[in-house]
Amino acid sequence: MFGSSARNELQQCQAELAASQLTLATIKQSMAMIEFTPQGEILEANEPFLRTMGYRPEELKGKHHRIFCSESLRSSAAYTQFWQRLGNGESLSDRFMRITKEGREVWLEASYMPARDAGGQVSKVIKVATDITAQVNAERQHESLLNAINRSMAVIEFNPRGEVIEANENFLQTMGYRLEEIRGKHHSQFCDREEASSEEYRRFWQRLNQGEFIADRFKRIKKSGQVVWLRATYNPLYDGTGTLYGVVKFATDITSQVEHREAEAAAAQLAFASARETDASAVKGAGTVEEAVQVVR
Repeated sequence: MFGSSARNELQQCQAELAASQLTLATIKQSMAMIEFTPQGEILEANEPFLRTMGYRPEELKGKHHRIFCSESLRSSAAYTQFWQRLGNGESLSDRFMRITKEGREVWLEASYMPARDAGGQVSKVIKVATDITAQVNAERQHESLLNAINRSMAVIEFNPRGEVIEANENFLQTMGYRLEEIRGKHHSQFCDREEASSEEYRRFWQRLNQGEFIADRFKRIKKSGQVVWLRATYNPLYDGTGTLYGVVKFATDITSQVEHREAEAAAAQLAFASARETDASAVKGAGTVEEAVQVVR
């Protein structure tokens, strides 16, 4: 009876071991893995890790993890603490910039997981990683683009109801507000009362909530009550599921241009009126001359 129970237990352990080995093999096929001693010396690395970093197995075994790090990181107190924390059994997950054999920067989304022996001591550290270099580079380009826009344009973000979420410094300076004065307030505070209460304005936000992109020249009111003219685009924003969650506005202050054009138009109108008066005077003068000629005759 005891022998049968032991056999069953053994079979169960063997099944669990086989399942664990299958799981580990699957992970090793799809993710970069490397194992270290608690002090950071390399024990072994799988093929995806070797491909990512550009090494052969014999070039890594026995070397320290620092060969993957920049000089500034290797000599830092943070790096020393990094391995102290792992040696104490703390797991660490983050994005890490590492250096390949060719000296190229590579970004890894990685987890460092200390493994303990039967006595509870850390026997090795297992690292599982994914190469996210392309993603990080795309994020950097996106961030650079946003920074360039923020430097040159007035930017404000609204939720679908038209309430202010964020605004950059250019927008705040243009409109004369502090961020805390407008956050949570409705976009209509930047409009005159006639526009804000109009059917056209209601339709304006309806169109934005339907995902329509709107670009035009807009008359807006500053905190001081002065009129400001903005050349702006209202751009609907979508989350990962395709649901509209807000609207971002990019704008340029064109008040001086509009005022200049209005001044030119007023001057042109004045010139036209003066010309008509001059023409009328000329006609009247011609009639007077004709009458004088008749009298002389």
